[in-house]
Amino acid sequence: MTVRYKVLNNNFYHNGDYSLIPIRLTDIYLIKEWRNSQLNILRQKHVLTDEQQLQYYNNVIKPLYEQDCPNQLLFSFLYKNSIIGYGGLVHIDWESKRAEISFLLETSRNADAVVFQQDFEGYLSLIKQVAFDELELKKINTEAYDIRDYLYPPLEKSGFVEEARLKAHNFINGKWRDTVFHSFFARQYSRKHEKFYNVLVTSISNKAGMLQAVRSALNRLGRKSRLYGGDIDSKSIGRYFVDVFWKMPLLSTDAIPVIVDYCIKNEIRLIIPSRDGELLFWSANLAEFAKHGIFIMISNQDAVGNVIDKYNFYQKGKEWSCPVIPAVTDINLLDAETYVVKERFGAGSKKIGLNLPFDAAVKHAATLSMPVFQPYISGIEYSIDVYIAKDGKVKGAVCRSRDQVVNGESQITKTVIKPGLESICSAFAEKLGLSGHVIFQAIEDAGHNYHLIECNARFGGASTLSIAVGLDSFYWCFKEWLEDGLEEETFFNNGIQVVQVRHAADSIFYDRNSSHGN
Repeated sequence: MTVRYKVLNNNFYHNGDYSLIPIRLTDIYLIKEWRNSQLNILRQKHVLTDEQQLQYYNNVIKPLYEQDCPNQLLFSFLYKNSIIGYGGLVHIDWESKRAEISFLLETSRNADAVVFQQDFEGYLSLIKQVAFDELELKKINTEAYDIRDYLYPPLEKSGFVEEARLKAHNFINGKWRDTVFHSFFARQYSRKHEKFYNVLVTSISNKAGMLQAVRSALNRLGRKSRLYGGDIDSKSIGRYFVDVFWKMPLLSTDAIPVIVDYCIKNEIRLIIPSRDGELLFWSANLAEFAKHGIFIMISNQDAVGNVIDKYNFYQKGKEWSCPVIPAVTDINLLDAETYVVKERFGAGSKKIGLNLPFDAAVKHAATLSMPVFQPYISGIEYSIDVYIAKDGKVKGAVCRSRDQVVNGESQITKTVIKPGLESICSAFAEKLGLSGHVIFQAIEDAGHNYHLIECNARFGGASTLSIAVGLDSFYWCFKEWLEDGLEEETFFNNGIQVVQVRHAADSIFYDRNSSHGN
């Protein structure tokens, strides 16, 4: 179950492979075991039971999520998305703006001095984000028994100073031990002045899978960032899968200053469009946003125009000897047994007429704004995800079969090895001048000939499968955006077949009302 603290704007914090999320019910029993096995370093005196742990979660922790001024904030501490510890800010004094740090690692990691120091340093960087970026505290401190010398180097490296020592304050394992206090003050905090590298995904609708993929890539950057989601529908399901939701204005020239202003105020430096109908707007205004330091994951206007226009797409394919299915605006110019009729611009799956005889094709065309006609070709349908780097060269491609299609999107899709088809699409993408993530649709007929249907200059609903097998599109985009380059990034398709089934799933959140933004 996903939970959020009302008092926090952001409920996900990350630095490299480390991250903090509000403590989860599923983690409390692991935490109980860690606490029971490490009583000597805790103020806890007795072994905890499952029943006591559950009561503590229900009676103490859960109410904190909805409080304006909770006395503590507890988090699950993750390494590469797996829990390795927990901690937070406790004894929060809202008037004096100070709090104590709580921290406990999984037992074996705590016993390894090298691992502990690395983990603790990662944790301290995250808890500072909570304390100073979010809560604007003036001071945080640690209180620890003087029984672990390896505790102090990460504290000192992170800027904490020993502020007090109570001599022979506790009797532990037959010896009197000091209690030591280390403190860190807001004036020392440098991350406050670092840039945020926030990302805005537009037209988020119900694209939970895509948003989770974007977040995963952001986490790996190790930069200070938040994921924003925009949509004109304030009830969009995607709002629950981003840190901040923005009800966006309708896209137009007049909306550009509004969008730029919002991005500057919220330190958004990258925009990822996700809907066919908005691609021309973003590509046409690349230079305008670039003047304000805002990068857009989109191809240039000419390239986008050539793939959105299915007639032009065919003309370019014909010019460069690519096997594109013919597309004509006059059905009389096409000799076919049956026809496909679709809109010339935009998403080809909308209002499409498939396998229609001549008269039916003409009749269906009358219901469209600007129809194009193609010969109907039966066969196996594929999607080919391609990432083209800033230098215009393809970084990688993944072919997947569209085994079950609903409303134009693959509900069941699996990776297949089709090097010939991937090469055709990669070469065509480079000739078209595309960049970022694009998707080609193709058919393989009974004679094993390939026919390219169309290309979408964006990330697709089922493209998350390609990420899963190594086509790291969002991470590669972020690296290029930060001018880090992709020289050290490799792509290798190992040939293992992977199946993706897209289905409805339940996600449970505590209602934060307007806390997602407005």
